[in-house]
Amino acid sequence: MEIEPICIEADVNWGNALYAQGKLSKDKQLHYAQLNHKLGVLREQAKDLQNAAAYYEQAINLQPDLVEAHYHLEMVLQAQGDLEEAIGCYQV
Repeated sequence: MEIEPICIEADVNWGNALYAQGKLSKDKQLHYAQLNHKLGVLREQAKDLQNAAAYYEQAINLQPDLVEAHYHLEMVLQAQGDLEEAIGCYQV
């Protein structure tokens, strides 16, 4: 963050690390969920489906009712041929 303060990936990694340590406030969880979702969309557009899925999953961890993340995760899993997991995205 010191080297490139506007780096969204670094910001998201920082927020995800704070969340993993139980140090991310509830009000910041939505913010970081949305950033994870945004990065997921960017990775999906770049055809990097594995990393897209990871960002969507983290967005869901942070904000379980973030419908867009569930939808996009389902689409990525379906594109990867993981139909059982994709169906599970709708059973939230």
